[in-house]
Parts: sequence; structure tokens; C-alpha cells
Amino acid sequence: MDISLHYQEKGNKEPFALLHGNGEDGSYFRHQIDYFSDIYRVIALDTRGHGKSPRGTGPFTIERFARDLYDFMADLSISKAVILGFSDGANIAMTFTMKYPD
Repeated sequence: MDISLHYQEKGNKEPFALLHGNGEDGSYFRHQIDYFSDIYRVIALDTRGHGKSPRGTGPFTIERFARDLYDFMADLSISKAVILGFSDGANIAMTFTMKYPD
């Protein structure tokens, strides 16, 4: 990955990645972060070019965002996670699970 994604994290159980919509950032899920942190390791990402994540040189495509998520999880040694996406985040989550079903 040519960038490092900014994220907020709370909790220490099973990873639960939250993916925001276009023009938003991980703070969109501020209430869900607190609510789910007792039962999950909640990770709210800022996708490429959103919030505090840099744009980098890669294109803005759902496929690129899905690859960014894969690289992000690999960097944090997360092999499996529950993934919830809103709007474009849902498209990223579906693309991710089709490309990386394991």
C-alpha cells in the first residue's frame, strides 16, 4: 500500500471493521464504536483520501479501497473480521469479501 490509513480503535475482542460512505470518515460511526467495543475490537477506518487518510497516488475505485482494506488488515495481522459498511463502505465490504473470501 502506498499510504497508511488512519483509524480509530476501541475494544479487544473479535475485529469489527466499520467502513464509511463517500465524503465521510470513520467518525461517522462514533456511537457504534462505543456501543460495540464491549464485544468487539471495533476499527473505524478513514478510507483513502477521506478524513485523516492521505489520498496517495492510487485511483479512487471500490476495488482500490478493497485492496487498501486487505493491506490494512494484513499490516495489523488481522486474518478475519466482521465488516460493516455504509453506502460506499458497503460496496467496499462486498467487493472485499468477493475478492478475499478467506
